[in-house]
Amino acid sequence: MKSISNISKVIPLITVLLAEFHNEAFAGEFDLIVPSSKNYEPEKHGPCTARFSGELVRGDIARAAETLYYNPFPEYRTVLCLNGTGGSLPVALELGSQDAVTWATRVTPDSTCESACAIWFMQGGDEQGLGVPSFSIDRAIWVGAKLGFHSPKIRLRDAPRVTLGLVESAYQTALESLSGIYNLRSKRSGGGQTFINDYVFQRILDTPPSEMYYIDTVGDAILADIDVLGVDYRASLSADLIKTICDNALLLTDRWRSSLTSQYTMLSAKQLWKDFNNDFGQFVGDGISPSFVHKGFINEKGDVFGYSGLYPSGNYRYSNDCLLKLDGKSIEGEHVEWSKFTRHNAKVAISTNIEGSPLKSYKEILDAWSQTAEREKLNLPELALFPFGQSLAHLPKSSDFELFFD
Repeated sequence: MKSISNISKVIPLITVLLAEFHNEAFAGEFDLIVPSSKNYEPEKHGPCTARFSGELVRGDIARAAETLYYNPFPEYRTVLCLNGTGGSLPVALELGSQDAVTWATRVTPDSTCESACAIWFMQGGDEQGLGVPSFSIDRAIWVGAKLGFHSPKIRLRDAPRVTLGLVESAYQTALESLSGIYNLRSKRSGGGQTFINDYVFQRILDTPPSEMYYIDTVGDAILADIDVLGVDYRASLSADLIKTICDNALLLTDRWRSSLTSQYTMLSAKQLWKDFNNDFGQFVGDGISPSFVHKGFINEKGDVFGYSGLYPSGNYRYSNDCLLKLDGKSIEGEHVEWSKFTRHNAKVAISTNIEGSPLKSYKEILDAWSQTAEREKLNLPELALFPFGQSLAHLPKSSDFELFFD
């Protein structure tokens, strides 16, 4: 059903998506920042080994091959930082389909990557392994970077009149470009990660050419499956943290409203966050049950079990509980340090509550946790430490961010 709804928006889009033509005078520039690994100094060169800036045009494919296929770090991949406001979509797709792609893509806090640049960004990575190699996606934005998507613009070259041949040529180019983007939805890395997932594809279709949808909140980055660098992944162990993680779990599983009315993948993170807060406020306001949060109980291993509830379920017959377990290895005093362990050491479970009252004792929480099947316990990404609607630019900064950008 999700794919059908997306395809239904593609058909009208094709009628306005025409060929893009660009002047080579405005070609982008490639710079190899570090000539060799022996010369690399983080404080001096920053987080990029190469940089692209400007608009993408046809000649950039040859320039990329000339500049980037020489890898100054044979033992590592080239880190290419992008700063572009658009350009040719066919070029962006072709750059990402090169047989010898060897660069990771980044967008730094002082840079913007929009439109065609953003499509190129999503394809960053390289081939790994011997014998039967597989592609590994490697793309990330730094805190404060601007990554934006929209539907393609109409661009017609100057002509005395619009001929049938010109329109047919533009239409064919549109089909090829749109097919390229759609193929990125089904193309997967060796680890099963999609190059462009449903969330990003929907933002492309929903955003007019004159506007831009930026991946600029915690929810956007999680749903778009884009890593964020420069974040200090530490948080105070508190009731607010437990509720934040549980809120994110409900939002990411769409367990807070009826499946009959859910439009989870159709909505932007910003609209989803707004609807969630409105529904939760109405749920509590109707007197069904107050929200109750446990800061957490610690067992003999130092693991923390937390609880938040009740949550709406979209069904008047029952509510939802949220149960959380944080591995003791992640706890330093009164802080959770996500960087000290993998995401598999923090799990969340959403369970049904038909009693209508929140859990308030350690025994109730532990019993509910043990009764939840392992397959129903979720592993959340690191960004789930922060509120779904929080601006990425306002997240706490890591020492790496301070090293490169302060």
